[in-house]
Amino acid sequence: MFLRLVPFLLLLLSVLTSCDAPAPPATAEQVEWPELRTLEAIAAEVAGHARDRSDLELMKDRNRLVQAGWAVNPASVPENVADFAEVKALLSDLVSLVNGLAVPEAEPARLRELALGIPAVVEKLVGASGAR
Repeated sequence: MFLRLVPFLLLLLSVLTSCDAPAPPATAEQVEWPELRTLEAIAAEVAGHARDRSDLELMKDRNRLVQAGWAVNPASVPENVADFAEVKALLSDLVSLVNGLAVPEAEPARLRELALGIPAVVEKLVGASGAR
């Protein structure tokens, strides 16, 4: 009877020892998305002006924010992003906010609201893309 259990025990032993083997290190390539990082820096600065209720500073920086926002587009997305479907959906949200900022006759309160919304979308884009 013991001889019948030997193959089973050997199989069980090999399964148990292979489960504890460390996984090979991930060789994921770093995601470089300079346009997104530029937008992140500008959006943080402009959001600071928007929080301080400085309409004049916000109006001065609006063009810079719009240009940086438009630079983050489907053509600038790196090929090795972590979650392309989520990045695509977030780009749609970003475009909506940036296009709202581009409207010349927008009220300062609306510009403030849009400027404050962009950093949150950028943060999500950084997370979904894996950009550094």
